[in-house]
Amino acid sequence: MKKHLKTTLLLAVCISLLAGCAQNDTASDSAADASSQSEISSTSETKTSAMSDTSVADAPTAPAADALVTADGNFLYEECDGSITITKYVGKSEEITTPKEINGKPVTKIGENAFRCEYMEFPTAYDSECGDWIYVPYFGNAKHIVLSEGITELGPYAFSDYTIESVDIPSTVTIVGEGCFSECSVKCIEFPSEQPVSVGEGAFENSKELERISAKEFSEFDWNAVGYCEMLVGVDGITENTVLTGEHPLQDDVLCRRFGAVQSGDWWYRIVDGKAEIADYTGDFSKITVPSELDGYTVNSIGAFAFSTGMVGDDVDHQEKKVLGSIVMPDTVEKIGRYAFFNSTIKEIVFSPNLKEIGHHAFQYTHRYDYEIPDTADYILEETFDYGTVITHYSA
Repeated sequence: MKKHLKTTLLLAVCISLLAGCAQNDTASDSAADASSQSEISSTSETKTSAMSDTSVADAPTAPAADALVTADGNFLYEECDGSITITKYVGKSEEITTPKEINGKPVTKIGENAFRCEYMEFPTAYDSECGDWIYVPYFGNAKHIVLSEGITELGPYAFSDYTIESVDIPSTVTIVGEGCFSECSVKCIEFPSEQPVSVGEGAFENSKELERISAKEFSEFDWNAVGYCEMLVGVDGITENTVLTGEHPLQDDVLCRRFGAVQSGDWWYRIVDGKAEIADYTGDFSKITVPSELDGYTVNSIGAFAFSTGMVGDDVDHQEKKVLGSIVMPDTVEKIGRYAFFNSTIKEIVFSPNLKEIGHHAFQYTHRYDYEIPDTADYILEETFDYGTVITHYSA
């Protein structure tokens, strides 16, 4: 009996000692973790604010350590030299106004791809149970964006998204990056800055709805910035002080059919050497009669891309073509410009008896392989027609 009692007492003492050690180890580990967390919090330059209902107080630094999130969870941003760059909008609103300040510091730049529609995943909350960040996919949905005063620079491809219909730009913006507004649906872009604005290469390229770009003055402007803006009528702000680069839209093989044109009914035209050049047509394609004059100007030529479909270089066989029924030209027309009917189906065409010149690629991909042309047309450039097309000349 005494032997069993001694054994029981000994076991009780051992268990008590082991329990005490375990509690001491746990306390030491907790203290070490707390110390480590405190050290990280005090030394880290990047902090992540609350992003969802899930608590992130004990979460480690997010994988995208250079991207921070505002309290409303809609903007990722970077801080540099006391100012903020918005790097991504991750909300779902169609109407967006950027903050003037974040964490008491001024927002001065919109970063690359900030409002661009693209599939991306972002860490939005920390799951303490599985010990990892929760990622969510993001697709842009922005339509109307108001930028806060104080922003000076718009980064490359910042608004390159077909869903974007308008961007209100503050007077402080003076730098526009490469491809900034490319492929968007904005109709008018205005820079109200009193200072000259610099525009990067391809800044507005392939924005098919864009009609006008304006500023008080552009310090630098690359004409390639407006390539394939087929509805663009003009650019205001090109002065004698503007440094111009790239080919002018009316000289380059880019689809800017309305550049420099004015509208008269269904017709768009520009004045060239005192005469009207057809730039575009928006009427009934089943029967087209080109007028001999517009607003008192004699119609002398059909301009580049005037009746074309799509862009040069695209897969033309997979584009929806314009179907042109009958086209009758007046005897005042002497010239047909490059790509004038490129990639449009032509059923019937009557040329001007005084036609003298046809530009390159004017009738390529028209699915027509026979044309009757007056013998006055003695200047026909290479690759004007599709290979194998039969050309018949007649005396006017």
